[in-house]
Amino acid sequence: MTSIILTHDAPRPFLVVKMASRAPAASGRLLLGFRKWYYNLCGFNKLGLMRDDTIYEDSDVKEALRRLPESMYNDRMFRIKRALDLSMKQQILPKDQWTKYEEDASYLSPYLNEVVRERKEKEEWTKK
Repeated sequence: MTSIILTHDAPRPFLVVKMASRAPAASGRLLLGFRKWYYNLCGFNKLGLMRDDTIYEDSDVKEALRRLPESMYNDRMFRIKRALDLSMKQQILPKDQWTKYEEDASYLSPYLNEVVRERKEKEEWTKK
């Protein structure tokens, strides 16, 4: 339900539109469409990278990378080296080799969350 209110409280009258508190059912599909559009706009997928490949490597990320299984770490290094090579040549992969939104799994986040949780726990213990 939408209601339109004309207010005269301000120096100049202006129009206030109040929207219903319930979002339309199509908003989920719209949000997913926006996410896919933004994912493709970022451009890292055109180089074959995944979202977790683009995380800045601070001490927590380095520890999470150290904990990755060897095959996942090797896959990550292959994607990064290929992306550097393509970038240097100012090229992108053929469209059928781009990383798709649906295929981009968050492989590093579970390890990273564990490292951050352990670091915070360690900081709490050192405070006492």
